[in-house]
Amino acid sequence: MGSSNVTTSPARTAEILAQLGVELAFVEPDRDTGLLPINSLVMDLEEFALPASPPAMATAVSAARAWLDQTLDGSGKFTAETIGSFTQWHEWMTSALTAWERNEVLPMVPTAWARPANPTSAGVSGPYATGLATAPAVPATLSVPVEEEPAIRLNLEADGDLLHEFHAESLELLQNIEQGVLILEKNPKDPGTINSVFRAFHTFKGGAGFLHLNALRDLAHDLESLLDAARRSELQITSGIIDLILAGGDALRQFTREIGLQIGGTHAGAPIVVPTRHLIRRVKAALRGESEPAPPPAAPVIASPAPPPLPLPVPSPTPATPARATAGVSPPAAAISPTAPPSASPSAGADAASGFVKLETRKLDSLVDLVGELVIAQSMVIQDPDVQRLPSRQLARCLRQLGRITTELQRTAMSLRMVPIRGVFQKMARLVRDLAAQQQKEVQLVLEGEETELDRNIVEELGDPL
Repeated sequence: MGSSNVTTSPARTAEILAQLGVELAFVEPDRDTGLLPINSLVMDLEEFALPASPPAMATAVSAARAWLDQTLDGSGKFTAETIGSFTQWHEWMTSALTAWERNEVLPMVPTAWARPANPTSAGVSGPYATGLATAPAVPATLSVPVEEEPAIRLNLEADGDLLHEFHAESLELLQNIEQGVLILEKNPKDPGTINSVFRAFHTFKGGAGFLHLNALRDLAHDLESLLDAARRSELQITSGIIDLILAGGDALRQFTREIGLQIGGTHAGAPIVVPTRHLIRRVKAALRGESEPAPPPAAPVIASPAPPPLPLPVPSPTPATPARATAGVSPPAAAISPTAPPSASPSAGADAASGFVKLETRKLDSLVDLVGELVIAQSMVIQDPDVQRLPSRQLARCLRQLGRITTELQRTAMSLRMVPIRGVFQKMARLVRDLAAQQQKEVQLVLEGEETELDRNIVEELGDPL
């Protein structure tokens, strides 16, 4: 296994560096063009391409991660200095890759890269980090002053499309996080699930930073640090850590719910406030190995002024589904996966997600309607008296072939609307877990027949009553 990693890692690294070179060619100062693609490619370097790389290359990747985190946590736009650093970094990585492939000595790493410019993000992301990013410790003898909760405001006019996409992706990420954390509760050392949950928080942080949703970004950043510590075996996943991650996911879900309401026109432009200060202090205390701080005084919970009740979004059929229909957002999105295995799990990662395609529900409905019209038209042609009187055997064979193709097309189109019913019951796992903890009972939820398929609309309607 080890030799396989060593031989394949240079090839995968070369592929990613080539893509990075293309993206870097189009970046400009004071613009965010290419920021998210570059962030995604650096994540690929961290997770897939460099598990067996030389230490110097790992140090360089950590430096790139620090620059990206500094950009995402700051203005969300490239600076001339950052672009210059990435240009030098890409040249160095290309030279180092060549030396690695030839088993030669790698060039020296620039001294500045050993101490990333943004100390708050150093060591937070990627498997080659040297330390966790935590806020300065608050002495236990000092009382923590009451802090005003941060608010976010949505720029619906300028970022409407991006917010819509962010909202849909966030629902998927939060579903993956919750399912992954419940798996970790049973198997705290599962590296695949830990990496999956870490990557979900990291992606959430990147999207929030890109849209300047600072409160979401900060919370996701600290939760990501928690998972990063677990990835590097510096933190043990305990029931307290599980509760903390689930609480963080709930806060992010509340933010996401308010964003969905405003996208749908409810109290658009109003500030969105969700209490996160105390939760962030708990996360940082856990990172320092300290006991949790005392809970803050009760305060009214947030949000836009008295939004009307909105049904919770129905979970996707599998944790890897990239989009789902969401109430209050138009147009909704449906996820289709003719190739994904029914047992996909949060640890399946990018490979499982590659079998899914995002599309609008109305496009899917339009396709089904058109196929129905095609079947009717094909039947009218075959049964037309003038066609039936024609003596051509070749025409008869072609019509039979057309009939078989049309029937198969109709069957396939109808199956696109069919989804496994497992999505309706997967969120019950969290409900059972919380209820068991509250009642101090040991409860095991067993589900059978999850692969049964129903029309997507029926699955959505079943979700809210349950």
